[in-house]
Amino acid sequence: MQRFIQEYRNCVNPYWVGALEALDHCPVFNEAKGSYLTDDKGDTWLDFVMGYGSALLGHNPQEIRANFLEDICKDLPIITPFGIAPGSAALCSKVIEKSALHNHQCWIMTTGAEAIECAVKVAQVSTQRSNLLCNRTGFHGLSIHNVNLTGNAHWRQGLPNFVCDHIDYTHCGNLALTLEKISTRKFAAYVTEPIEGMGGGQYWSAEQIEKIKSACEQAGTRLIVDEVMTGVWRTGRFLASQSLNWSIEPDHLVLSKNLTAGFSPLSILLSSSSEYRHFFGRAGFEKAHGSTFCGNSIAVSSALSLMTYMEEHDVLSKGLTTHHYLAEKLKALKKTYPHMIESTASFGALHYISVKGADSDVLAYYLFNFLFCNRVLVNMCANCPNTLKLTPPLTLTLEHVDTFLSLFESALEALVETFPHT
Repeated sequence: MQRFIQEYRNCVNPYWVGALEALDHCPVFNEAKGSYLTDDKGDTWLDFVMGYGSALLGHNPQEIRANFLEDICKDLPIITPFGIAPGSAALCSKVIEKSALHNHQCWIMTTGAEAIECAVKVAQVSTQRSNLLCNRTGFHGLSIHNVNLTGNAHWRQGLPNFVCDHIDYTHCGNLALTLEKISTRKFAAYVTEPIEGMGGGQYWSAEQIEKIKSACEQAGTRLIVDEVMTGVWRTGRFLASQSLNWSIEPDHLVLSKNLTAGFSPLSILLSSSSEYRHFFGRAGFEKAHGSTFCGNSIAVSSALSLMTYMEEHDVLSKGLTTHHYLAEKLKALKKTYPHMIESTASFGALHYISVKGADSDVLAYYLFNFLFCNRVLVNMCANCPNTLKLTPPLTLTLEHVDTFLSLFESALEALVETFPHT
């Protein structure tokens, strides 16, 4: 396996190998099942990252995989650029129904970043404005355009400053500032996540988003809601905006990660019919946004398999019971370690743990590193570095939770010993 790693170092990304080696492990994962990854040494890793949250039912869920393999063996037209992909209408109909956005139409794409860029394009065409308003700690992908949709300059290091001239930022939670900026009437769109994935779990309440939507309507600014990470049952309902009891209808809403249970890249943009018409209804622009693998039949079929599976099995209620148990245990840890844990927050199968202290980002990294060295994978919030993010699957068991909690408490105890003044 060392030969394989050396070949990867030579031919792919030596810097990533170096980063992993700095963590004292450079795992080559060759098996994945349920909540676990298995490396080349035969060691199992408890995975609370799950492909950045895309493996909603854990790795390789049996029924979805069976349907995926069945489709692979068919003579399906995988890519149909001058036709219509089989299953696409059925999938979009289900997504509209689950989203309760009955005045919207869908466009199927490949990645979340691609769909966000499409939403921005449509908003700029319909408003004839170029400026965009985004949250400083928001995150919407790493394409050349989307790195500008976050206020964290880390993602733009090395890029010319002029790239950001048409972007302005507000703060999720600062309603007055957001309303003030929208009222200037200079923005094509305000782009926001219901719950910030990289921003440590910050969110807009139903009352706040109602005022934001009203301000957008008065200013002629389109509201783009990014549910790439939070959508498709991640937070307990089909949309995080539903979990937060939002009653507004955004002009655009984007779904991606969880749509195919991790089997194939797929994203869907839901746009209001008027917005859709402004962009795609122009003569010669019927397909003015897309890419080679947009809406391919294998990805669409995988998404339909997930939809059917979620409808026919009691995955959600069972899973949420276990995740509620995890949420309560995290709250209890905060009470046990009040000098170390600033806060915990849970939204269905999405959890955050924020560390307190002057060097809270260093302490959070220590916890991340301790867990990694003990073969437990969690994520750090890059735009809120004192916060750890957990995106375990809905199929999580109490045993998985207890394993994680035991190691996390060991990490906290080790942190006290290493940093006695925390």
